Amino acid sequence: SMPNAKINYIYQIQNCFHLQNFNLQQQTISANNNSNENFSLNVENLFFGSNIIPPESIIGGIDGIPCHIVDPDPNQNWGAGIHHSPDARYADERAFQYLDKNGDKRKQIFLNSVILGNTFKQKPDTNLKRPSKRHDINGMPVSYDSILGDYKFSRKETIPVKVVYKSVQVLPSFLIDYTLGPKTKS
Repeated sequence: SMPNAKINYIYQIQNCFHLQNFNLQQQTISANNNSNENFSLNVENLFFGSNIIPPESIIGGIDGIPCHIVDPDPNQNWGAGIHHSPDARYADERAFQYLDKNGDKRKQIFLNSVILGNTFKQKPDTNLKRPSKRHDINGMPVSYDSILGDYKFSRKETIPVKVVYKSVQVLPSFLIDYTLGPKTKS
């Protein structure tokens, strides 16, 4: 989805803490949905931009991707969640940026495995702190596992966005370092 990008390198991420937490969350979400025979964990590989948070702090940390990353678009986001998309252009707008040793601007985005579980389609709402309530069990509210939304990328195009509100639903898998060349006409 980014034909003018030149990939400098792709780094495979292996963090045992992230993997263990991700696996436990898969079990938790499955257990919470065991009454639904049509349930699927719905794990997808999606792009993510960490904005001003250096990728090294996510890769080397034990807590994964924080949910409090401020989205650069103050009007069109889904609150305090981890925003992903199958379209790399969404992550590119939120990419971590730095200058290399030659002074050239480079960008970094993640390709993550994300547990979406039961999803709920919702319009942007900057006040969200968790997905909407699905139902009650024994008087306790049970929320959806993630939110699906449409990001208005341009006047003519929307990009799907998938938001989770728990770091353990995300397994950082690859860090993609790239530069953007001149835009090509399509």
